[in-house]
Amino acid sequence: MSIIEDNALPFISVIILTFNAGQTLRSCLKSIFDQEYRKDLLEVLLVDGGSTDNTIGIAKEFPTRIIQMKASRGQSRNIAVQNAKGDVVAMVDADVVIPGDWLKKMAKIFKDPKINVVSVPYITPMPHLDFVGQVIYYITSGWQAHYRKADG
Repeated sequence: MSIIEDNALPFISVIILTFNAGQTLRSCLKSIFDQEYRKDLLEVLLVDGGSTDNTIGIAKEFPTRIIQMKASRGQSRNIAVQNAKGDVVAMVDADVVIPGDWLKKMAKIFKDPKINVVSVPYITPMPHLDFVGQVIYYITSGWQAHYRKADG
């Protein structure tokens, strides 16, 4: 049984901001497109700040929408959100790998109309941490839901 019924799944836009992210981007995109989530309800929007490495070439290996522009990180996020088509917008850094059920779990949390922001765990490859350190990091970065303020 799936976490939520497929007909109740929201359209999700996953946003990635990049600048010379060629070393990590392929793993990140692979983890997104390997999700246990309907592909017709998923878009990936990549905003690149002028990479000079193979970032754009790697992004083109996947069905991503690419916007290339030189802007601050905040401006890039705003442009990405303005261009996102999703009911839910997920921000992912180019150096993370998300677990296979990440989007499904997020969709389930957003079924509660009082929730407007979700902070979720992901794996950031950290060469300076040993395996135990990485497990501790992942366990302590749990799911957090933030509720809308009551009107009035």
